Amino acid sequence: MTCEFDESMIEYDEAIQLSNRSLGGRVRLWHRTMPYSDGTPHDEAFVAACAELSGDGMTATIRGVMLDTVGGRSLPHFLDTLVADFAGWDEIRTWKSLNRELRIDAEHLRLGHVRLGWSLEQGPFDEIAWTATTTTVLEAGEQLRQFAATVRKFLRPGIPANQELG
Repeated sequence: MTCEFDESMIEYDEAIQLSNRSLGGRVRLWHRTMPYSDGTPHDEAFVAACAELSGDGMTATIRGVMLDTVGGRSLPHFLDTLVADFAGWDEIRTWKSLNRELRIDAEHLRLGHVRLGWSLEQGPFDEIAWTATTTTVLEAGEQLRQFAATVRKFLRPGIPANQELG
């Protein structure tokens, strides 16, 4: 299996983009805010961001996706576990945002790649319910490590990328 990358990660002032030309999938996180900010040192434990998935002629966006940035349920922790196990794992690993509108399913592929299945879901309690999915693939080693560091920097810009958050 060969994986071609258009632009694996693009850092803008306030955004991250991950895309795969061969799979047609693109994920973008942007407009990070701190909804519970009161000036205390731990007020950045939760951030809200906009999330967009696109691929195969569709684009789906949810604003205000709540992300835990510290501890065992956080996105940085989830990505760090994938990086630590770069040699492989057997089952699909799943991470979900606090309100479960963003989901990532990580599958270790043969030949040292990780497939990230991204899903956005507007739930059954909304007027219109829908789910959108797309897929990206990263090399299990350096590309995945760089992506994890980029996500950490996006979620907690004042914290060094290699510093443990929780």
